[in-house]
Amino acid sequence: DKLNGVAEINAVDGNGGFFRIGDRHSGLSKTVDLIVPIGRLPDGYALLFYEKTKGVGEVWKGDSKGNLSRIGVPHTGWRSTWKSIVSFLHKDGQGNVSKALLFFDASEGEVEIYKVDDLGSFTQSGRTMYTRRGWDIILNGNYSDRAIMNFLFYEAKS
Repeated sequence: DKLNGVAEINAVDGNGGFFRIGDRHSGLSKTVDLIVPIGRLPDGYALLFYEKTKGVGEVWKGDSKGNLSRIGVPHTGWRSTWKSIVSFLHKDGQGNVSKALLFFDASEGEVEIYKVDDLGSFTQSGRTMYTRRGWDIILNGNYSDRAIMNFLFYEAKS
């Protein structure tokens, strides 16, 4: 609930039932624009809360009981122009796998990749890359065997 800064974890059971896990969390920022699942942690999962207008990203940890808590420190000074942030597993040339995020800035046509550790820290992987500016949707997946991770870039109008 963005208007009130409220979040809750919900689940679907095997019979199609819908239910809340744990407590409702209030007092969260009311200016979050994107919430992106980052991946598994040793004791839960990580989520990125991104606030465009403030240029801030925060990593939060959720657990199987529905608890949410911020990990690490807020990351400030981020661009306010990230249109899409997509999570994926990053595999380097030595076979090491880490959680990662692809950031897309539609105004500049720029893509940056960041690895994310279990403490909520970010490290840029490689250099800034350039692509078209008009992409509306970006999805990760295994669309080809030519790369470790593939992304589908979609533009509604061209």
